Amino acid sequence: MNKVILIIVFVILLTACTANQPEPTFTLLPTDTPIPPTATFTPTPSATNTPTAIALIPLVLAPFEVQMAGIDTHGNMACVKYQGMQTDLDEIIFRATFGQNGHIVERNIEPESINGNNCFEMVDAKYEIAPVQLELNISLSYGSDIKLSEDSKMQTYDLGEYQWEPFLIWPFGESDTGNHVSLPRGGHADAYDFAPETSEQYPNGIGHPVFLPSEGIILTLENGPPGHEHIHNTFSFFPDVGFYYQSGHLMWDIKEGQIYTAGTIIGYLTNETGWAHVHTTLRIPPDWNTMYYESELKELDSFVDMVNPHFQLGGLPLDCGFFICESIPVRIRDAIKAGFFEPHYDWSGGEFLRLP
Repeated sequence: MNKVILIIVFVILLTACTANQPEPTFTLLPTDTPIPPTATFTPTPSATNTPTAIALIPLVLAPFEVQMAGIDTHGNMACVKYQGMQTDLDEIIFRATFGQNGHIVERNIEPESINGNNCFEMVDAKYEIAPVQLELNISLSYGSDIKLSEDSKMQTYDLGEYQWEPFLIWPFGESDTGNHVSLPRGGHADAYDFAPETSEQYPNGIGHPVFLPSEGIILTLENGPPGHEHIHNTFSFFPDVGFYYQSGHLMWDIKEGQIYTAGTIIGYLTNETGWAHVHTTLRIPPDWNTMYYESELKELDSFVDMVNPHFQLGGLPLDCGFFICESIPVRIRDAIKAGFFEPHYDWSGGEFLRLP
């Protein structure tokens, strides 16, 4: 009986608590009601910039200082020195064309860098004693985005009258030796023979080194004709100046077909003639479309006097002939300047000349 009473009391209390709870403030949506989509952001396209073409301003080159001058063993060269900013020339290509008397002598010559300047080789044997014109052709390297002004593409210069310049170094190098000379006369009408002074190292001159007097290619190393097979001859061509050069009576230290720089030892003096000396001739090619050899040039009478070239080729006399003065012994230099080797000089000293 008591348990029944307790259950009734518990039920009455539970009902009272439930009656005091507040009503919910929200209502649940039915599960089949669709959820409205949220709004999406659509960006407004901005205005695009269309690039406009900009015309390149042509590069106008500053003037060039141009000079024709003798440069060491090159002989004559035409050198150009730019008067503007060197960066202007970063993508520039130079080519030179030379003319005389209304005719082209050489064309499309590439420059060499000499003392920071662009210098163009002039093959001296091709020129006359007459005014020289230079046409400087200027272009841009491939792929350059620079535009060159029309006035800058070709420039012409008057270089003045061509004159010969020395290009040979002394065959015995810079040593102060060489006082025996055979002049080109009689049996040596086309040659000079030079021999060094005797010394403790070379008491008879035999074995003394002999130098190539200008940069050149060795064409032939040949023995003499029948009966003179013991004679050794070296025949070279100097492309910078256009002359052929023979040096005889040497024990060779070079190879055919090779190019050697000026001052290279090409051989040593021998006793094959009974006198240790170097036999030298300088020759000019009559025809630039032909490659000549020694026997052909002799037949064409192409000898050029290397000490007195102006007597044959015209132009002003040179202090030391085709020899660069600073490279030869003082005594021979002074003798040349004094006119000792000129044709009109009264010389009767015998076959060989010994300078004092």
